[in-house]
Amino acid sequence: MDKTEIGYELMKVSNLVHREFARQVYKTTHDDNITGANMQILAFLNMNAHKEIYQKDIEKHFALRPSTVSANLRLMERKGLISREYSTIDTRLKRVTTTPKALELKEEMKLKTNELEEKFNSVLSIEEKATMIKLLRKMKSALE
Repeated sequence: MDKTEIGYELMKVSNLVHREFARQVYKTTHDDNITGANMQILAFLNMNAHKEIYQKDIEKHFALRPSTVSANLRLMERKGLISREYSTIDTRLKRVTTTPKALELKEEMKLKTNELEEKFNSVLSIEEKATMIKLLRKMKSALE
């Protein structure tokens, strides 16, 4: 097996997942200005609605560079999906919160995310899925 094969296969699967997620987002919102990345960030914010989330939390969760997250958040703010407000804990920081427009998408996002996960569950056994997650985490830690 060629050393680069794993990386290429991961990249292809990642591209397909992003494409499918973007397709599902468009089917849900009928808005081609809202991207799959936007929806993933909104899903993360919704899952953590009980705590203050900052840009650095998004960077860490998605393993993205600060400039990438900053650009995404700026665009999401312009689209009316998020707002950035000064933290109640540390006024040097701005927390990221969802807007009412984003909250309208919450249930549909959850449904589409579950549908995508079901596609994976339909081709992987429970054991295979557990192994896959374990291996992906191992590979991620090697790259960090």
